[in-house]
Order: sequence, then structure tokens, then C-alpha cells
Amino acid sequence: MDYKGHIGNYIVPDDTKNGICVDIGANYGNFIEKYNNHFKEIHYVEALKHVYDSINEKFKNHTNVFGNNRAAWSKSNIKLKMVSHINNDAGSAGIQGEFINDDWTNNILNEVFSISIEELVDKLGKIDYLKIDCETSEYPFLFEKDLNNFKYIAIELHHQMGIVRYNNLIDWIKKTHNLIHGDDTYKFDTNKEVLYMLK
Repeated sequence: MDYKGHIGNYIVPDDTKNGICVDIGANYGNFIEKYNNHFKEIHYVEALKHVYDSINEKFKNHTNVFGNNRAAWSKSNIKLKMVSHINNDAGSAGIQGEFINDDWTNNILNEVFSISIEELVDKLGKIDYLKIDCETSEYPFLFEKDLNNFKYIAIELHHQMGIVRYNNLIDWIKKTHNLIHGDDTYKFDTNKEVLYMLK
């Protein structure tokens, strides 16, 4: 299989050309900038309001880029609090609660409503490529959810959710998808960027 270049380690297979992409945790839009001409549509989800506003301004003239100032979670329309990472990296904000550890502070950056995987699928149908980097929220967003509507799942797996949740999530994803790039073995203090493909 041929792969295009990537930001970080996010691999975008050629057979997603002119497909639908969902970018969970868009940060400042580097992935969108690189691939907006590859995908027919990119729907991004960014929980930090100031970061979302920056992306929205950056891509305001792109008719195939659509934004959601929401946070990935198990259910939609839950009000959540975003807290900053200890290194003050704007892209490393997490949702306050049990899914993050002491790598994050109690400094609340903003409140935001959640979006669930079910809402995205109801809105978009089959999704060719899901890119997800949401600082441990991948667990409530994906675990025990129907993943059959996603051809590819490119994900940063965060060790901070703990080995049990980490491995439970991987086992769940592998019920429907095969690992095709990267190593998803849990390693303390190391986040892994991997790519899965629908079986």
C-alpha cells in the first residue's frame, strides 16, 4: 500500500482520496492544511475556543473544511471543562476528570459541549478517515462504540489513560480493525501514533 507524507506520524492512505475525513483534536490545523486538497471534506473537532477560532479564520475560504467547537466524548451535549497540560502546550489540553492524570493542571481554559461518535456518524455516514488526537478522550469516545463506519482510524494512544483502559481500547478497536502501521503496545510514559484499517 502506498502512503502519502504525514504530519507527526499520521499516515494517509491513497485510497482515501476524495473521501470524508474527521479530525478530532485539530490543534492549529496542520493536518487540515496538508490534506484539505486530498479529502473531499474535512470535518474538524477542536475543544479549545481560541484554537478553534484560529483554525476557523485560517480556513474560512475553504468550502470543504467544516468546524465544530466541541470535545470528543462518550455522549453528545455534555458540558465539559478543558484543563491545560503542565507544559503549557495549547495542543495538550484535556477534559477534567478521571481520564487524565497529573500531566494536566486544574487550570480551566474553557468549557465546551461534547460530541459523540454516534452524532458524527448520524451526520456524515461512512467516514473514510478518522484522525484522533484528544489527550485520553479517545477512550470514552471510541470504547464500546460501533466503529464499522470508519475505514481508517489514525490515532494517538495516550499512556496517561492507564494500561487497563489503554489495552481495553486497543482490544475493542481490533474487533473491527487491523493494525496496519505503528506499534500499539502499551509503554509507560510513551504515546503511540498508529493506523488501523477496517477488516
